[in-house]
Amino acid sequence: MKTDRNFAAWRWGALTLLAVVHLNAAAEIKLLGDWEPDPPCGGPPLTMNDLHDIQAGLKPRPACSKSETEKLEEANWISLRKRIATILEPDGTTLRKFFGQGFRLHFDGDIFYLQAIGFMPKSRLDEVCTLGRRTKETAYQCLEGQRYTVACHIAIYNRQFEEIGWHTVRINESYPIFCNAIPGLGRLDAKHDDVLAVVQYFSVAKESKLASKISEVGSDWNRMTVRLKLRKTGDGRVEIEQDDRCLGNPNTEEEIPEARVAIRRCEKSAR
Repeated sequence: MKTDRNFAAWRWGALTLLAVVHLNAAAEIKLLGDWEPDPPCGGPPLTMNDLHDIQAGLKPRPACSKSETEKLEEANWISLRKRIATILEPDGTTLRKFFGQGFRLHFDGDIFYLQAIGFMPKSRLDEVCTLGRRTKETAYQCLEGQRYTVACHIAIYNRQFEEIGWHTVRINESYPIFCNAIPGLGRLDAKHDDVLAVVQYFSVAKESKLASKISEVGSDWNRMTVRLKLRKTGDGRVEIEQDDRCLGNPNTEEEIPEARVAIRRCEKSAR
């Protein structure tokens, strides 16, 4: 196994737009950036005189409320802090690389927010992983002794940016892995509230070797697709269930269309 140490920092591929259709109500997921270009500001529109006075320092700049993207990031902080094993800086400068794309989710008549996040989760409540200076010997190694592994997670928040759904993607390899991207998201079909997520990962086992030349970078990444079922519960939460029955885990389905075909073939033969 050859991997590039530079990819130990969280790297996300471009996430595709995701649309989910409910049996009775259409739903969709869109990237926040597609509909929220700027943070909203309160108050009446500014005149040219207002702008001149603001630039001259004669009037204060209008206070802008936080954008939904900023609120979503703050919600991610709360969710992440209670689960992450690695130590984070208080100012958040080491955290941003763990965030993937944020989405606004219209689902079964309600609006939610969906976020893909990558970080090393705690295997026990008191686990800590301290990352030291990188060398060939310490790559993907915590100073406490355990391997530095990263998992892919899906979080769902309500309109008040409270966490109402969480899932850590299961990748059933026999070796420790570093999940470094979710390069694809898509729906199964128009009849199911099922999300298909492509996850990308590589081995961080001790016997794995770092890439020694550029041509080897990324040559040993694995990709697989997981099926995630979404279901609203009576207490305002959204359950996320990973269903590996048809695709298997791990699997070799690297693209959303391929996974759809495999699932349909499997379900048809089971009838």
